Amino acid sequence: MDFVGPFPETEGGNKNLLVACDYLSNFLVALPTKDQTAETAIDFIRSQIIPHWGMPKFLVTDNGPAFIADSFNKFLHELKIIHTKTTPYMPQSNGQVERCNGTIQGILKAAIESEQNKKNWDLEIPFIVSAYNSSPHAVTKISPFFALYGAKPRNQIDNDYEAQTIVRT
Repeated sequence: MDFVGPFPETEGGNKNLLVACDYLSNFLVALPTKDQTAETAIDFIRSQIIPHWGMPKFLVTDNGPAFIADSFNKFLHELKIIHTKTTPYMPQSNGQVERCNGTIQGILKAAIESEQNKKNWDLEIPFIVSAYNSSPHAVTKISPFFALYGAKPRNQIDNDYEAQTIVRT
């Protein structure tokens, strides 16, 4: 799990992206955030991780202020989540998340460069994450979605009619 950003502030007040990547499937979860605090990280685990996939056994983060905060570590301890922190100044020690971050950052920076997306890049995150999770991984040769659910995801591009008629504003 890692914070990415800051990016240009959106109309909704978001400046960052909180990213979690499952080590087995490479499935990605990302949420735009207004800050990089322990409280935001705790809320992310409560609302985006536990209800959908259950209680994690392990969590790997860097040594960012949110992840070394007493409140964050108390929360993980109470839930019996084993927290491993990477070696300071060695992002390659959490290479999988760093690779996910790099991919998402590249896509997001391209979206932000577009004038129409500069103030609402946070609205593009569900589509960016969906594209990431639906694309075959270079190593496993299967999509994270397939690795997690055992089925091919249905996307807009799978339905010619939808692909031709969907207009996003």
